[in-house]
Amino acid sequence: MPRGIPNAKRDETGMRYTGFHVPLSCLRRLIIAGSLNVKVNGSSYLKSEHNTLWSRNARKDPILYAPPEPKASDIKPITVPAVVARKYRGDVPSSRFVEGISRPTADPNGSPFDRKLSMGRKILRDRMRFYNLQVNPDAESITSSFNEQVRPELTPERNDPFRIHWIHNPGQEVYTGEKALSLPEPEKFGYVVRWPIRGASLNTTDYPSIQLLLSDIEALLEDVLTQNLGVPPKDYRSYSVVLLVPDLYDRTYVREFVHLLLVTMGFRQLCCQQARFHRPILCHTLAATYGAGVSSACIVDMGAVKTTITCVDDGLVNHESRRVLFALSCLMSLNMGGDDITEFLYVLLSRIDFPYRDMDLTRACDWKMLDELKAKMCTMTESDVALNLYDFIVRQPGRPTAKYGLRVYDEVILAPMALFEETDLIEFDRKRPSFPSSRLHEDVTEEILEHESDYTTRAMINSTEHLVLAAHQAWEESRMRQSHSPNGFSNDNLNHPDEHTSVPRVHDEPPRIDIPREASKLPLDVAIYQSARTAGPEKLHKYLQAVLVIGGSARIAGMANAIKSRLESLARQYNSGETVQVIPPPKDVDHRILEWKGAAVLAKMESVSELWITAVDWDILGMRGLKERCFYL
Repeated sequence: MPRGIPNAKRDETGMRYTGFHVPLSCLRRLIIAGSLNVKVNGSSYLKSEHNTLWSRNARKDPILYAPPEPKASDIKPITVPAVVARKYRGDVPSSRFVEGISRPTADPNGSPFDRKLSMGRKILRDRMRFYNLQVNPDAESITSSFNEQVRPELTPERNDPFRIHWIHNPGQEVYTGEKALSLPEPEKFGYVVRWPIRGASLNTTDYPSIQLLLSDIEALLEDVLTQNLGVPPKDYRSYSVVLLVPDLYDRTYVREFVHLLLVTMGFRQLCCQQARFHRPILCHTLAATYGAGVSSACIVDMGAVKTTITCVDDGLVNHESRRVLFALSCLMSLNMGGDDITEFLYVLLSRIDFPYRDMDLTRACDWKMLDELKAKMCTMTESDVALNLYDFIVRQPGRPTAKYGLRVYDEVILAPMALFEETDLIEFDRKRPSFPSSRLHEDVTEEILEHESDYTTRAMINSTEHLVLAAHQAWEESRMRQSHSPNGFSNDNLNHPDEHTSVPRVHDEPPRIDIPREASKLPLDVAIYQSARTAGPEKLHKYLQAVLVIGGSARIAGMANAIKSRLESLARQYNSGETVQVIPPPKDVDHRILEWKGAAVLAKMESVSELWITAVDWDILGMRGLKERCFYL
């Protein structure tokens, strides 16, 4: 090597830095022609999403939010009952109603229902005496004697301004929404009425096949888009959809919904978020925080079929930091809701001679009337318990409109109290579905495998520890008794056992407890505290100071104060001086549409541009594509 040249490494790339010289004459010609941007050093081009081609085109594309399906720019959503009446070939199956509330029985030793109801009344009397409220011991006889003498006030149907336009001559193959509920006698005309979505999941109990269920959902969506929004099927490819998924959802629910929206119906693209880990969701609780304008809260979603409690911390659903369960650690799902309050109210009113004697819960018009009566009467404020007089209107096909009077006492508060007290009035085992929707495709293996721990959270485990411990102790005692006692067998029997002799079987493992099922039976205030406590003692106070109650059942008068008082009393048993604060929803915002408001906010965010998934992505990646397009990864 020549002298004076350092031992430098050989350049393997074959590239070398050289100077670049532009003649001044050429530079002047470029500036005059406008081909060179002289402000390039200070330009912000391509430094913002506004400069991208997708961002410019996205402003022209309308966005839908499903379900339900209003535009994201609308002020209020379009609310449609998720019910479908379809023409049935053959004998129409009769309507089936699953009783979720205990009924009184003629038992000479005393009805179990009466004992359970007496327990609930005793709790109410104690609370009323604590607040120095007067208790009327003869209220039941007074209300019964009054209601027994009530006669309806009849009005011709043509003079009723709010009459129901019944469909007496149905001719369509499918009716959806309010039209499906306007069929006076569906079985008589050969229609079967089903609810394809129940409790934020696919209603696999009432459907013989998943294909028929998805066909009803598609018919429901198409009818709403065409009749209410004026969007024909040929324009679906111009619309994007934001799909809102429950917090603790079934993977089949997401897969079938995404395939229906992108492939079957042909929407342009879809946004389906992921909270963390492998769960591709924009869950209800996150949407509720967007709609309420808060970043951290304990969300209590009181629906018609179930109640969900989740803790959200700085826009993220709180998860188990050690990733033991790969699930939402603070989430609790209770198998009770507004429908249980409605049914329990009917049972209570029947005991005081409800004036409407022909009440039938299987009829849609009667259930709707009772649900409206619940919204008018029910309260969770003890001071409202008195001998009050109400009225309600019954509308039946082919009959004049009837107006009844009704006198009640503590029935208005005992019905919603069923969510808080352990009186065993709710039949949880009877309400359990026949089989989960995840078993509809047992022969299909996906790239993302499921495990039963995906549906078990840390809050559920903490709330059922005493049941697991009791079952384990009983199993240990049983093994000890069987190992130390002869069980009635002699040595001769042991040496020459008889073929008819049955030896008790000793289980090698303790009995397993269905944790999600047992946790779904907890009272509402206990479930809220267990959910907040799972986040840790340092965040317990934070969540108790921001309890956000949403859902249709949250509209019951005094529900927020009832949750606050019971939850505060429970929290002070472990931490004296603890306080609870219930956050009201924003002004002029209904509890039922708060999640939709949050989804509409998400649809307008700039960061949503990276979260869309198209039909091509879905065809190639499947559920893995949803996992990658997550909001908080």
